[in-house]
Amino acid sequence: IQVVVGEGETSTPDDDPVLVSSVSISGEGIENGSVMLSKGATLQLNASVEPANADNKALTWTTSDASVATVNENGIVTAVAGGTATITATASSGAFASVTITVPRSLESTVLELVNPDTCKVKLGDTFDISVLEFQLASIYDDGSRDVTPIPVDEVEITGTVDTQKVGNY
Repeated sequence: IQVVVGEGETSTPDDDPVLVSSVSISGEGIENGSVMLSKGATLQLNASVEPANADNKALTWTTSDASVATVNENGIVTAVAGGTATITATASSGAFASVTITVPRSLESTVLELVNPDTCKVKLGDTFDISVLEFQLASIYDDGSRDVTPIPVDEVEITGTVDTQKVGNY
């Protein structure tokens, strides 16, 4: 049995399509399947398929976490915010390849925090002493996350008094 596909072209039901059996991804800076991008940076990923004579070489690009990194239909990755995302190129046959994108968090501030300080009521303009049993160093990042490191009180030396100038919590 032969089916006429187009002028002069024939196909038999026994002709199986040639499917993509493997996908590979390359791009600037990729090492061991991963790359680091700074927030706002872009990277062009390039994918190749095997075998070269596959009937359908189209790929679908996806991201595991669009809040960290996005990818468009052309394989261009944009780093959005700190974290890790996996970018995957998938063929219609199910063959795929992935690259891990790491976007470092940006440090916005580091503060020395008092943990469970003595509380006292004071009037505006009053001067008072405060004792603290524990300190912590808090690193605050652009994504709102915090890393906190406890600091033993014997490693911190703070002397002086707090002079209230405005109403608030101190």
